[in-house]
Amino acid sequence: MAILFLFLSADEALAFHEILIRPLRHRLGVSGVFNFAWVIPYSIGLVVLSFLYLRFLTHLPGKTLRLLIIAAVIYVSGALGLEMLAGPVVNRYGTRTHITVVILSTFEELFEMIGVVVLIAALMAYIKNSGGGEARIKFVP
Repeated sequence: MAILFLFLSADEALAFHEILIRPLRHRLGVSGVFNFAWVIPYSIGLVVLSFLYLRFLTHLPGKTLRLLIIAAVIYVSGALGLEMLAGPVVNRYGTRTHITVVILSTFEELFEMIGVVVLIAALMAYIKNSGGGEARIKFVP
């Protein structure tokens, strides 16, 4: 899981998914909701990872599992869902600066950040409830 989050962080910082858009769009001949063609391989990866982590997830306490699912739904709704909604608008107007795309992008980032916050809350609650003591971040000088 740490490797997955490291990849997602690096991808966000380096915009690797953005680099994939043009080559994938031309290779696959897609547009509209798939205008940002990176959503295709990332969606496939999401499905594969979901199956790989299914056994792990079924062994989590109910509250932790619910919070992780909520975090994932919020994050993926933003990252993939809102990006797919912006695709047809970019196709139509030919720019990412159209007000609709700007609003969708803002909500996309908001959903991603809320998803991360819910994930952190779920992990901290899990640590606290599993005998790990108080789940607080301590800064030692």
